[in-house]
Formats: sequence, C-alpha cells, structure tokens
Amino acid sequence: MVNLHSIALIAPCCIALVFTLQLFLEGKYKSDLSKESLLFFFFLVFQFSIMIILYQEKLYSIYRYLDSYYMACLLLLHPVFYFYILTLVKNKINKKSFLLHSSPAIFVFIISSAVYIILDKNEVTEYFKYYMYGYDSESNLISLLQTITLISKYIHTAQAVIYFFLVYFLLRTHLKNIAHMFSENTDVDLRWVFIFNIAYCITSLAGVFVNYIPPEILLTRTVYADTTMAIVGIFTLILGLKAAKQPSIGKIIDQLDEQTRFDESKNVSLNTKNIISKIDSVIVKHEMYLQPGLKVWDLVEKTGINRSYISHAINSEHKMSFSHFINKYRVEEACKLISLKKELNFESIAYDSGFNSLSTFNRSFMKFKGVSPSEFRDQLNRN
Repeated sequence: MVNLHSIALIAPCCIALVFTLQLFLEGKYKSDLSKESLLFFFFLVFQFSIMIILYQEKLYSIYRYLDSYYMACLLLLHPVFYFYILTLVKNKINKKSFLLHSSPAIFVFIISSAVYIILDKNEVTEYFKYYMYGYDSESNLISLLQTITLISKYIHTAQAVIYFFLVYFLLRTHLKNIAHMFSENTDVDLRWVFIFNIAYCITSLAGVFVNYIPPEILLTRTVYADTTMAIVGIFTLILGLKAAKQPSIGKIIDQLDEQTRFDESKNVSLNTKNIISKIDSVIVKHEMYLQPGLKVWDLVEKTGINRSYISHAINSEHKMSFSHFINKYRVEEACKLISLKKELNFESIAYDSGFNSLSTFNRSFMKFKGVSPSEFRDQLNRN
C-alpha cells in the first residue's frame, strides 16, 4: 500500500529522472554547456535519491557498495549547481577548476571505498544499523568510517555557505555586466536563481539539524528522512520547471558578438567624445530607444563601433550603464507624452516610450526626474 513515507522517498527520484530524461532526449546538452551541467545535476539528484531509498528500506546488502558513492554525490551537488550557474552566465567551464571543486568528493569516495573493501559483511551491517549514528565502536575501521562520514557532513555544510556566496557574487557580477548590454534585463537577469540560491542554502543548513538528533530517535522515526526527501522533491521540481526553459545568457552573448564581429582596428582612432556623439546621433535619428528589446549590439550594427568601446564610452562620459543610458532617453520621451497626451494612462505611456514594464518605467522616471510620473503630471497641471 502506498503511504506518505513511500511518496516522500520516491517523488524526488521520479522528478529527477523525468528531467534527466527530458534533457537527454532533447539533446541540447551536446551544444549547450548549461544544459549539460543541468543534466549532470539532475542525474546526481536521481542517484542520491535512489541511495536514500535503499538505505531507508534497510537494503544494506546493496547499499554497502554505494555508501561511498552516496557521500561523493552529496559533496558534488553544490559544486555542480555552481557550475550550472557559471555556464548560464559565461558559457564556459574550466576543467581544472571543476576538478578542484570536485576534490572533496573524490577524496571521500576513495578513502571510504577502501575501508568498505576491508570490512566484512557483518561489520558493514552493524555499522548501518548503529555505528553510523554515533554509537562507539571498538573497531578502528568502523571508527575511521564514522570520522569520514562526519567529515563529509561538515564539508557539505561548509559547501552550503561557501557556494551560496560564490553563486551570489557570480550573479551580482552578471547583473552589472548585462546592464551594459541590454536596455531591459527582465529576461536575462536570472533573478529566480537569487531566490532559489537562498532557499537551497537554508535547506542544506537545515539538514545539519539531523546530525544532532539522538540516534535512538533517528532509528525509530522516518519523519526526518521523509521531510528531507519531500523538500528535495519540491526543489528539484521548481529547478526543473525554471531551468529547463532558461537559455544560456552566456551563449546568447557569444552568438550576438559573433554576428556583429568586424575589424576592430577601425575603432582605434575614435575617442570617447566621438563615440558618444555618433551614438547620440544614431539613437535620435532612428528613435532606437523606442525599441523595448534594444541591445548594445543594435548600436554596434548601426554605428560600426565595437560593443566594448560603446559600453566604455557611455560609462566614462555619463557614469552610467547602457540600460540607464537608454532609459534616460525613454524618460524624456515619456515626459513629452505626459505633457502632450494627457488622456494616456501611465501604462500606455510606459510602453509608448520604449519600456516593457510599468515597474521599470516608474523606477527610471524617479531616478532621472526625482519624482514619480503622477507627481510630474500634477506639477504640469499646476503650472
């Protein structure tokens, strides 16, 4: 009979398997590093869940061969998630760096595997029943295995904190970079990853609590394992639904750079003021700020000036990013519409000015005018 305990154990395994198969059958992982990393992550979760099921069902005769691999999977989850985010924003992986991040998992796997090879079947069974939870043992090998298991848990806890900050600063840098490339960053800012990263860290740290639960309680109650697995299932589902649709921003940037590649030697003689003058002329002439999805590459095509030159010139001359630079034009357009077309509501004005969201319109208007759009209209009416 299927009960909540069974559902909690099986759900993460099934969810991870579905997304693993989906990514594999789509075949995008062959040409997209982010999809390859995501496939690896879901496959890890699938294996992790399988081993939890084997242990919870007390299938020690099978699990004894997989415990070392389970600890390795546990210590790979955070690094692989980090490299997934890295491939989203940069579309590249340094193999030496990945090997370095994987070294704790490799070390624990090798040492624990060696111990399991030496232990006999009865010792392994006793270890899983009692000694794994902290009971003292007279066997030096079992004591060593207890130490390795404890170290792996502490490493996993440390990873939760370390990789939280690594992902956080990676995303912060990403937001700064895309501000110099996209006038609207709603589709490329990866804000959902910020939220997921926080929740992922909190969940991992909550797992530390289990280490301090008395062994006699852990051995007799499944609620702790069930709760943990239920949370793993929920997070796997959320990540799968969001990440499966998320394109690699780094790959998009690489493709746009490739499409607008030209002889950069032509830009060498241009100084900042010349670049800004040319940019202003092109933007005003073609009213490019009215395009909601305007990108710096659109200016590259119109001006023949390299992307990095444009971004540097805007930042040097105006002390702002490309997105703020374009939004300033849009705010000026919005001011004209507010004064000339009083029948328009602010949502219509926002879209007619080139903004693709009302919230971005309000923030930008406040930034450049110091008042909200409604306050600006009130001021005009009073005058």
